Amino acid sequence: MNTVKRSVNDIFDIPILKTTDRKGADRDQAGRRSGKRHHRRPVRNQDTLFQKKLINGVVVFVYQEDVVDIHANILVCYKYGTSHNEGRIGKRLREKGGEKYAESLDKLLRRRGGLKEWRMYPVKPGYLQFNEVYQAIIPSNPSTDVMDDWLLKLQHLYQFILSTADEKGYKSITFPVANTGPINKCIEVLVSSIKNNKSSNLRQANIVTTEDNSFGKLCRCLSAACSSTSTASKSYESEESSTDGEVDETKDAVYKTKDGEESNTAAIAYPPHKLSNGLIVHLRQEDIVDVPSDVIITSNYGKAETEGIIAKRLREKGGVEYVKSLKLVVRDTDGFKDWQVYSCKPGDLQFSEVYQAIIPPNPSADVIDDWLSNLRGLYSLILATADAQGYTSITLPVLGSGETGATPAKCTEVLKGVLEEYVAENLLDVYIVTKDEFIFTLLMTTW
Repeated sequence: MNTVKRSVNDIFDIPILKTTDRKGADRDQAGRRSGKRHHRRPVRNQDTLFQKKLINGVVVFVYQEDVVDIHANILVCYKYGTSHNEGRIGKRLREKGGEKYAESLDKLLRRRGGLKEWRMYPVKPGYLQFNEVYQAIIPSNPSTDVMDDWLLKLQHLYQFILSTADEKGYKSITFPVANTGPINKCIEVLVSSIKNNKSSNLRQANIVTTEDNSFGKLCRCLSAACSSTSTASKSYESEESSTDGEVDETKDAVYKTKDGEESNTAAIAYPPHKLSNGLIVHLRQEDIVDVPSDVIITSNYGKAETEGIIAKRLREKGGVEYVKSLKLVVRDTDGFKDWQVYSCKPGDLQFSEVYQAIIPPNPSADVIDDWLSNLRGLYSLILATADAQGYTSITLPVLGSGETGATPAKCTEVLKGVLEEYVAENLLDVYIVTKDEFIFTLLMTTW
């Protein structure tokens, strides 16, 4: 019996797309010329084998070629295990990006505090065709007992990358398929994140893989994402959910934390506010410890042991090293002083530093003006400290708006005034986070 070698398109029932050869003639993927000629530059992305338009309007293209040759505003590059651990794509970027790219990357790697896992850091492209290269730090080889938490953090990272690119006005982005962890679940998380991203500017997402198996999984997952109208969620508890390694579910990926809390942050990205001084204000309704930035601010009221909800979350997530650093700061300063900022090491947190902002509680009516003036000075001190240390992003709550502080309206007004007046050298992104609906409404109507 004669055997016929089938193409990838035949195997996965993928429609053949046309490309253009160097002479301007149309060819299909089998190499057949159509005879129709065009006087235009050849299309570089000639290995586009599959494309789908998702329900949010983003068109996803799947390629099998060198990722550095795919045209896009942003290229995502993964670093596994440690910030210095470069994969094949990282090495290709150094080759093609030249000295300027290598200089920008090496400067990032030398930054104070190092690079944190599950963070994204933008790098100048050098001689590469992209506007920016996003360095995404992903720990490798998750074990089965931490798989759910690992996938949740991957989801958060993808969503942050997409929202950042969109907020900067970029139209297109390229993702390689992460080659660590379970490939089928990594693909599902990526597709789900692209599908659920509420973008204002981003219209094209390229996904690149060199593996036929990954290509097939991507095609099936994208087809399912396009045909799915269900908003039901899927939570992975173990590898048993997929016995054949294929992605055939049409549900969006929602993973659970170790505490059993479901998380899907796709609905919490809001349009940023770019101020006249260049600062970009991002509003978030989520767990503040999950917002990636260089520095996070927490408030202590009067005494070091008097902690609010955020401070307690930092203790939980920061672990032993964070708590130890906090105790050392208290000991070395002989207690905290009002309206001052103290820096702590992050421990297991994703941030480079944690700033402890000391705010005295319960301002009475006769001293409220002085109290608000001191709050204004505290905000200015926080911004100036982070800016002087070369940080570009900061995450903070609306300080002083808790039960022991002033009214949320007054505290929000103070924060707005400081941000609009501050002139930064390095600081660019300010993330303001609250889960309080009233405070969030105030923030949304402030600018």
